Amino acid sequence: MIVVDFPEVSDVAGSRILDNYADSRGWSGYICSVEGGRSGTHIPLKASGAVSSSARKLIEQYTREEFGDEDPVQCWIRDNAKPVIWTVDEFRHNGSPRQRELFTIVADEGFHSGVSIPLFGPSNIRGTLVALDSAESIEVDRAIDEIKESIPLGNSLITCACRQAPPSPAAPALTAREIECLRWVAMGKTSWEISLILAISARTADFHVQNAMAKLDASSRQQAIYNAMGLGLLPRPMPAPETIA
Repeated sequence: MIVVDFPEVSDVAGSRILDNYADSRGWSGYICSVEGGRSGTHIPLKASGAVSSSARKLIEQYTREEFGDEDPVQCWIRDNAKPVIWTVDEFRHNGSPRQRELFTIVADEGFHSGVSIPLFGPSNIRGTLVALDSAESIEVDRAIDEIKESIPLGNSLITCACRQAPPSPAAPALTAREIECLRWVAMGKTSWEISLILAISARTADFHVQNAMAKLDASSRQQAIYNAMGLGLLPRPMPAPETIA
């Protein structure tokens, strides 16, 4: 694998790059949303760079109807920090009433599937790049390619958004042991497994993880990892995609 670092781009250049990139990949539309700080302060890129013209009506209604906290794809990304491959039919017929309403609107706008990719930037800036497709199904291999190709560009755009961001809260003072335990949690280890690795009791391992969660204002271990990554306390690996049903 060859990793390519994208140079920082201006807002105007970022708009053109994202438009051209979406056209080259054959996307039907795209949305790039940005958040900053643990409080979730919204920091939009310039409008032309954040949303394709084909998705502008969709995002306006999405914002107006306040679907953000009930969007299952966005909630999954917020809690797990992993890309998601999704289709409208997964939620239009099987989700909650609000989820069915949301994905009916998505379908009415001509989008039937997509790939949602978490992005990370400095100063606890994070966001999501959503590639929208008119096809009712999406090829997993193609979607994985989209993810691998899109993450560097998306993170570069997130970096640009930092210039528009209000000051981010300082990173909480986690102890070395709390960070160490969180790092193992991020690798999928349980408190019992961490206790064996670090030669401590499972109760002590759980104590350090719970302390880290409290300091990071997180309600779950995955949320703590997500917040720690955003604050630069944990490295940000390129995650594998998951398909959610």
